[in-house]
Parts: sequence; structure tokens; C-alpha cells
Amino acid sequence: AAPPMLPDFLARLPAEDVDALYGADPLAARFVFRRLLPPLAQQFVARLLFTERKPVQEKVLIKWTESSALRGEAFVGAMKALRRHRVPGTPGGAATPSAPSSSSSQPPAAAAAQRPFVLNRPFQQKLEAHFLEVPLPPQPAVAAPTSAQEAALHAHAVARWEALLRWVTSCSQESGRPQPAPSLDVVRVCERLALKEQDQLTSKGFCFVLNDRQSQLWTLVLAFFDELLDEAALEAAAAKPAAGAAATAPARKLGPLRLALFLSDAVLGSRLRAKVGGPQEQRFLRFLADIGVLMPGGEVYDCTPAALALYQKDVAFSLARSIAGSDLSARGQGASGATAEAAEPDLKAEQGIIVESNFKVYAYTSGPLHATLLGSFCKIIARLPNMVVAQLAAETALQAMKRGICIDNIIRYLESTAHPRALKRTRAGDPIVPANVRNQLEVWESSRSRTASARAVLFEWGPEEPMAAEDLEACRAAAQAAGGLLWATPAAEVSEAAAAASAAAEASLGGAAVGAAAHPLRLAVTPQVAARLRALLEPAEEAGTAPRQPSAVTAQKK
Repeated sequence: AAPPMLPDFLARLPAEDVDALYGADPLAARFVFRRLLPPLAQQFVARLLFTERKPVQEKVLIKWTESSALRGEAFVGAMKALRRHRVPGTPGGAATPSAPSSSSSQPPAAAAAQRPFVLNRPFQQKLEAHFLEVPLPPQPAVAAPTSAQEAALHAHAVARWEALLRWVTSCSQESGRPQPAPSLDVVRVCERLALKEQDQLTSKGFCFVLNDRQSQLWTLVLAFFDELLDEAALEAAAAKPAAGAAATAPARKLGPLRLALFLSDAVLGSRLRAKVGGPQEQRFLRFLADIGVLMPGGEVYDCTPAALALYQKDVAFSLARSIAGSDLSARGQGASGATAEAAEPDLKAEQGIIVESNFKVYAYTSGPLHATLLGSFCKIIARLPNMVVAQLAAETALQAMKRGICIDNIIRYLESTAHPRALKRTRAGDPIVPANVRNQLEVWESSRSRTASARAVLFEWGPEEPMAAEDLEACRAAAQAAGGLLWATPAAEVSEAAAAASAAAEASLGGAAVGAAAHPLRLAVTPQVAARLRALLEPAEEAGTAPRQPSAVTAQKK
């Protein structure tokens, strides 16, 4: 299966870009077929792939489906996935057929069964060529990497990613070793994502650094793609290209995306030529090297474990644990291959985070990076040369939630960087993070989200004022229609106040004593709607029966 962020990005590409991506080579069509389509959708494509482009009605696809799948969500999910990635086309082109009009006299199920279905022409041509001709992708490494080469690739991925996180968290100055500065493209991507502002982590930055490794990598890669698409749009707006240049523009800007799809089949040590493609592809290769996905080596780039982590969650989990030992990269680079190979298992056995049931957190690391990350939601108790001791507390957890960090981010970070001793808990069926700690974090989060605040304007009528209930109901209806009603006195209390006012009026006419006044009637609305209500009440003001002047307050909704 593909990572969840990539299908969303592919689905929001314009139709012409999708056709250009499918028409460039079989890589994109093969990726969508193998990784993004459910099994039932794959069956539909396989049956129609080698046929003429003669449309079939969807009722034919229904006949190919078991009745149990029709009754469930399999058929609906298959058709949704096909249309999402523009696999269907029309007999005259590659656009996805539109849904039938809601004004049709046919029932929705019958109209859907009559819809024509045909494969997207570029998708069909390239996928058919893939199955028949089996085109070769860029050649991987001739021989499997040695243990020393694997250690070097791992150390490069760890070192580059740690350097990026240190720059994002502004803790690089605490390290005694000089850290390489991120490239201009990495800086632009981080600015686009708003990860930091004036050398301080933003709420989005906190969520980013505490997220799992696969999501972090794809967040950066997809932001880089968005940057390229924006640059292409600006270039197209600045100067109208010639017809030939316009035809090749989608292929140029989608070249890096094709390289990212190629990495889905990569293995550790797979090689990419440094001069492959055009300037955009080479720029993307340098970007991947800056974040540790590729390691430059002369005229080639070698795939590191981070390249595998883009598509494999288990590799991403293992790589995230390696970050806990921040000195691993330095020791591996400074030693010989044999020494690094012998030292790496010992270092891996020492690194990681342990969460105890008494809310103590022990991070076995010698660098400042994880102390900074733990300090974002824990209280740091002690910092030793090879360990950081912290405490999960309500005050620090609530402060983290105010910055936009959710409990899922905290739990995911603690699990992805777990110590081997903490991982052994899963063998006995226990969670990596103790259940009482997880439950308490959820309690703290729920206690913070019980109330919400909004700026409001309060209208108040005294029970003795004539027409108070009528004015309240008129204002309530107007505010609700405008979408600006925040709170109002319940209808039952309004009815009681109206009855009490009527009884008081009759008693005053008869000369009887008037009882104690009831509670005032109140209405809270947004400031934008308050001006409309004032205009609505102006006739009452002219008649001398205006409500009290509204005052600006903060309304709390339970």
C-alpha cells in the first residue's frame, strides 16, 4: 500500500497533469495499478486492459462482482478509487466521465448502471506496454552493498535528518560538532510549511518533529512538489510559452514526481544517475540527498534506508529509533568500516526512550536534540551525559496542547523512538507506552477541549420590558439564519418570562402587588451579526421600548 499522503496529492493534480504523468512512461500507471487500486478495481482494469476502447456500461462491472461485494463497500470503494485517480476516461478523450444529473428521472442506481466505462487512453496504453514489453527501470546496484556500505548509507540518513531536525528546533548551537546548514530548497520548503518563525518552533513545527518518520519525509517531499508547481504556474503567467513548450511543460514539472514513484521499487543501495533528466529532476535529487533519502557518490546517488522508509513503515519505524542515539552517525563516520560495524549493534542496544507507569521518561541519548523534543511536552528533571530524565505532567502536557501538539503526536513519538527494552513489552501483549499513561494523557486532552471561547456581543432584556420575549425570538431567528447565533436563553425560560410579564401586567392594572422580577433574557451573537440585530431593533428604540445597550463579552460554550 502507498503512504496515505501521496494518493491525496495525486488525486488533486489537474487532469492534464495526470494524463501527462500517465503518458510519460509506464511507471506512473504501474504504480497506481499496483499500489493505489483495491483488488476489485484491479480486476476491472485487467479485464478491460487488452480490449478495444469500446465503452462498457457499469452494469457489466456489476455482473463481474460477487453479490456479497455489491452488498458491501467493495464495489463502491473500487469505483471511487478508479475515478479518484482518473483511471476511467471517455470514448473521445481521457477525462473522467461526469456523474449523472440529479434531475434525471432514473433512480440513482439505475442511472449508475447505464453509465459508460472506458479506460483512460494514456493509462491503458502505458500499462499495456508494461505488461507486454516489461520496460526496464533505472538499473540498481550491480552487487548488493557490503556491511560497511550499509553502515555508511545508514549513517548518512541519520546524520542528514538529525542536522535538519536540529536546525528546525534551533538546538544546533548546543552541539559541539559543526552541523551542515540546510540547502536553499530545504529552507524554502520549511518556510512553506511554517515549521519555525524567528528561530522558534511554531505549532505546525511541533507537530512535524513529533510525527512518524514516513509522514515527515512525505510532508517535505510533497511540499517540494507544491513549490515546483507554484514556480511553473508563475512562469506560465509571466510569459506565454510557445505551443511546443506548453506541451512539454507538464512533463518537465512532473519529472521529480516520477523519480519519487521510482523509489517505490528501490532497495538499499539502488543507484540513480546524478545527471538523469533535466534541471528539475537534478534539483530534486539534491533535495533528497539533503534530507538523507539519497547519498551522493560522484556521478550517482545511492538509496539510503530513508528511501525505503518512504514506502515501508517498518523501515521508517526502525530508522526513527536510530535518531535517538544522536552520536551514532559521528562515531560511524569517524571509525573504520569494521569498527563501525562492530560498534553499531551496541549503540542501537543503548539508544531509545522508555516510558514508565509512574510517568517518568528515560531517554538514552547523548545529544541535545531529543532533550529539546522531550522538553516540548515533558518536564526535564536531569540531563546526564548519556541519558535524559523527564516527567510527564499535566502542566507541561497542557502547554504542549496549546501549541497545537495533540496526544497522537506525543504517543507516536514515544513509540517510534522506543528503547529495545520497551519494545519487549509487546511480546507480552503490553503496549510500549503504559496504558495508565496513555489514558491520563487522553484525560488531560479531553479536559482542555470541554469548553471553547469565541468573541461575542450580548443582548439583554429585563423581564419588566414590554415585548422582551418577542424581541428575543425575532433576534434569535435572524441570528440563526445568518449563522451567528452563539447562545440564547432557552425557549422554556422565554415562555415562562412572557407568562410572568403578562401576569404582572394584569396585576398592575388591577392594583395588585407585582411579584419579584424573573431572570433577564439574554442572547449572544457574533460581532458581525450584532450590527444586523441593532438595525432590526431600531424601530423599537424609536418607540421607546429598546433593549439595553449590548456589551461586548466573551461567551463560553459548554
